[in-house]
Amino acid sequence: MPTLKEQLEVVDEEIEKTRKHLLGLQSYHNSLLPICRLPDEVLALILKFCVTPTPGSQPAWIRVTHICRHWRRAALECPSMWDTPDFDHPRWAREMLSRAKAAPLRIHAAVNATRKGQQEVLQALQDMTRVSELHIPHRSQQMFSALIQPAPILHSLKLVNYQRPTKLELPENFLAVAPLVFEHYIYNVTTALRLEGLRLLHLNTGDRIPRTDSNFGGFLRALQSMQVLEALELFDFLPYGEPITHNANASTTLHKLRNVMVQGAPSGCVDLLNTITIPSSASVTIVTVVHRGSELIEVLPVLSRFAGIAEDQMNSVYLDLKQIRPHSEFVLKIFDRDLPDEPSYAPSRFMLRLRVLEPIFNHVPDNELNDAAKQVLAVLPLSRLQAVHFALRNGFSAEDFVQRLESLAQLHTIHVAGPCAVAFVEALCRHQGTSSQRPFSPLKARFDRPSAFVEGDTGVAFDRLLCELRQRSERGIAIHSIGIEHAANFDSDRYSRYAFLTSNMDEAPARQENYYSLEPKEKEPVYEVNIDSMANIEEQFRLLDEKIAQTKENLRSLHFQRNALIPICRLPSEILGLILTFCASDERLRRYGTTRLRMSWLWLTHVCQHWRAIALGCPAMWDTPDFSKPSLAREMLVRAKLAPLYIRATVRSDRVDRQEVLRDALRDMTRVAAIEIDTSLPLILDVLSRIIQPAPVLEKLCIYNERSTDRVILPDDFLAGNAPRLREVSLRYCMLHWGHMSKTLSGLRSLYLHGGESNRIPQSDLKAFLQAMQTMQLLQTLNIINVFPDGDSIVLDTITLSKLERVRVVDSINGCISLLNCIASPLAASIDIEGIVSQPGDCKKALAVLPRLFSIVQSRTQSCYICATDDQFEIKMFDQDLPRRPLFENSLFRFELSKRATNPVPLSGSEFYDFTKRFLELLPSLRVPAIYPILGSEFSAEDFSRYFGSLTELHTIAVQGSCAYAFIQAFHSSTSIHPPGDIPFSSLRNIVLKNMDYARCLDAGAWPAAGVRFVHALRHRLAQGKAIHCVNIRTCINFNIEQFDELKDVVRGVYRDGQSSNGDGKELEIDSSD
Repeated sequence: MPTLKEQLEVVDEEIEKTRKHLLGLQSYHNSLLPICRLPDEVLALILKFCVTPTPGSQPAWIRVTHICRHWRRAALECPSMWDTPDFDHPRWAREMLSRAKAAPLRIHAAVNATRKGQQEVLQALQDMTRVSELHIPHRSQQMFSALIQPAPILHSLKLVNYQRPTKLELPENFLAVAPLVFEHYIYNVTTALRLEGLRLLHLNTGDRIPRTDSNFGGFLRALQSMQVLEALELFDFLPYGEPITHNANASTTLHKLRNVMVQGAPSGCVDLLNTITIPSSASVTIVTVVHRGSELIEVLPVLSRFAGIAEDQMNSVYLDLKQIRPHSEFVLKIFDRDLPDEPSYAPSRFMLRLRVLEPIFNHVPDNELNDAAKQVLAVLPLSRLQAVHFALRNGFSAEDFVQRLESLAQLHTIHVAGPCAVAFVEALCRHQGTSSQRPFSPLKARFDRPSAFVEGDTGVAFDRLLCELRQRSERGIAIHSIGIEHAANFDSDRYSRYAFLTSNMDEAPARQENYYSLEPKEKEPVYEVNIDSMANIEEQFRLLDEKIAQTKENLRSLHFQRNALIPICRLPSEILGLILTFCASDERLRRYGTTRLRMSWLWLTHVCQHWRAIALGCPAMWDTPDFSKPSLAREMLVRAKLAPLYIRATVRSDRVDRQEVLRDALRDMTRVAAIEIDTSLPLILDVLSRIIQPAPVLEKLCIYNERSTDRVILPDDFLAGNAPRLREVSLRYCMLHWGHMSKTLSGLRSLYLHGGESNRIPQSDLKAFLQAMQTMQLLQTLNIINVFPDGDSIVLDTITLSKLERVRVVDSINGCISLLNCIASPLAASIDIEGIVSQPGDCKKALAVLPRLFSIVQSRTQSCYICATDDQFEIKMFDQDLPRRPLFENSLFRFELSKRATNPVPLSGSEFYDFTKRFLELLPSLRVPAIYPILGSEFSAEDFSRYFGSLTELHTIAVQGSCAYAFIQAFHSSTSIHPPGDIPFSSLRNIVLKNMDYARCLDAGAWPAAGVRFVHALRHRLAQGKAIHCVNIRTCINFNIEQFDELKDVVRGVYRDGQSSNGDGKELEIDSSD
């Protein structure tokens, strides 16, 4: 009989043979597709076009080469697909360099490249004869040192210096021969390259060149030699200062220049434009900065020069003047075409953008800016102007409109915005006697954002315009077209009157608020595509698909045979079912919240058919339905068969589908083992209150109501009073009828009750509640929050719960006292009490309960943590040595008092201060070896000596902040006041000082400092034979090595934030015994 290994080898060989046969069929199927019948050269070009990588992006396009072997082979035989290595992934970059073969490389190095990525870049730069594009940042001189060899095919260079303000000077032999450099991008870099062959020059130095720097003059001379330059972009490159005087005859014309973009100082712009002559067909953009409105006049020579060049092509002008804090902005754009719809964003023939910097609290007056705008209009040759767009301020009046624009014979379009709209209406409505003398005769006007209409008389401006249009229409010189955009108080009535008086009425776009459409929208054409049928190809596809499906079925059968031979699949079904059930139950235990489940274990049922069959035959895997997905929950209820159900759900009243599934799950309570439901009042009344069947297997009942204001009491016959296996009950904002549930709750181990505002137990039902608790003799955990009624404490019969291990009570002081008086806790129980103080005198009531509680935990207490502030008091007792972080550790006993957030009666801080002092008087009876007090600044050194100095069994004390200073003062005062035999803190052995200034002076700044007094007291204790064993200094400022050495001489062990006196770097243990 063959062994298991031999059987597996036979099956694996058959599987491999079938897989190859399947791949062959799929390859033949793909070869019939039209795209796979293309020549390899054409397919490679298509792939190259589709997957051209973007420098710096993730190489997700590589997945295209994984479609099939044919595409992968075509991609590997196309070197240009791999000419841009991805240096963010060094190993992938190395592979791309090998696949690129001898193709020209595009080297784009990332700014944040890793060390391995930089090494790959240096490796690629070893052969510059292959580099066609080079974009690298300056991060190390080593990278630039490799660029001293010829680069015959380099046509794009970009160097970025990110080490500003460091100035980068390139060597003289940088790229020794680069005759084909077409694009030259340099950011924050100066270079000495030969630039005669440049097509595009982009310079951004980041730091302006000083006027005395001779490099700027050299740059201007080099610029004159760039006769094939097509684009010039200069950012922060032009220097400040007075313009350099140039000979007008020395200006050089760059005939190929098509685009000029300059951002810099006005004087630098003048120097640049005096050096070169720009062709009339070039597009020019100038962005400069001035410091006051009057400085706009300095750029007028530049403007007049460019305006003269563009005079024959000046069809429309856009002029905008706006206040953008903390600067004003002046924008002039000249177009060689009709005025575009959005001139502020459209490309223009010439653009001048001036930013006027100004102090935030002293902005430039409007008259300065408007005067500059008027002078700009005076400089411009407007004789051939056909359209203007003005967005100026109030300084541009009707007289300015008439003076600047009335004489323009070819002007047919005016677009005015803001305050200019009112001024233009006033200029338009001026009567000159005869019709031929009226201003702006053939005109098409548009009004955009006339803010003055909103601020002033909103109807007069429109009415005046309407009157003028009527008169012009009667005299035969009607306005050709008027457009109204963003205009307030322009309704449909005015629209109809305007449309009647004009030959055409343009409206705002459909997205605007005031839109009235006159023309129907054209429908988009519909194109039909006819596909010719290919009967022969389709038949081949059909036969191949059948063969592929049959081969896949054979491969699946072989996998099934192989899986049947694996050891885990030969386990008995019962054992494999237990394994799967354990995985599912372990996953469900790690849930997100109260009722939210983790269902990722479902993937186990998708591994193979055998595992799925085992899972479907194991009802225990499906006993916890996921009610967040109702369809899944229904399927799990079916698969659970007769197994006990664990109902965990969050259902709100608006999710009807979840409610229906929950009703089906709770219909048979004989199967339900646990109920954990977070829901609302309607569902509790509609679903849960109708559960009146016995629950013989129910072990856990948790009902969480979402609203604390709902008064919810479950019915008397809830669960038919029969749930013998119930062990845990948790109720939030709802209650039971305790008189009818006493028998049902007799076996409880854990009880959690959160009454809230509306579900406190009435005083008349307290007796029934205590009788029900008397039957819970197996109760171990009791957690009660806001359950007892408000008012004075109530005297009730005392009950004994011998198995109780933990008690937690959160309620008013009277409620806490009432519960503690009626429950006799065993000595082994831990107690956690949070009392809410709402009335003066509540603290005194709490003080009367503490001695009895202390008697329960006194024998087990080893350390004590006390925190007292103006509105809170907390004490925690531990059955171990003092923890490092006592605030976050579980304690043996915890008692906390705090003020109610919404307290109708104001409480003063003296309530807690007096309570703290009364409590500290009880400390001698506790016999606590270690104490960690955090007290307010009201506690002085005398208080420390009074309350802590007399504790005969106190071995360890930890203090911080103001308590540390008070303790040191009390500890130091004991050396001079008390006799040697009766000094305070006589039994003290360990001291911990935290969060203090070791050099701070005490007694209102009197010398010596705290550290000096502390060392003096320690030395005195050493001389008296009561030396301190250990001192821990934690996070104290002004504590240096000298103070550390001083402490080493007077105590046995010193610890300071990771360094100990014995040199082992280990914190000395705090010993609470002698």
